[in-house]
Amino acid sequence: MVVGDHGAQQRFWALFFTRFQNVFDFCRFLYTLRELPIQAPTDSLTGMILAAPFGPILQTLYANEINCGMQSFWDGGWTVWIGDEMNGRRVEQTFENDEVNDIPAWLLKTATALYPSLASVH
Repeated sequence: MVVGDHGAQQRFWALFFTRFQNVFDFCRFLYTLRELPIQAPTDSLTGMILAAPFGPILQTLYANEINCGMQSFWDGGWTVWIGDEMNGRRVEQTFENDEVNDIPAWLLKTATALYPSLASVH
């Protein structure tokens, strides 16, 4: 996708919702991928949606200067955020331990909503 190409963004989301009816379908898909080897990192956001292990999502956020973090606290689940201590956390979500596989999808969806230009990464 090219920055400012709204048609490409519409095609991306059309592809996403063609493959996944809702976020739960997407999370189930991610769960099935958890043990598959990663062939090669992708620089395509569409490619990450279709095969979204944690690594490429974190690498894309980092490459786009989008700070994020994650912290566990026993019996308190996982707290994940986008933002940083210096500039403030833009958004934060806590996941139960059995929801940890939902975190990559949440990061990608939330970062794309906060930073629409992320959907234009190619």
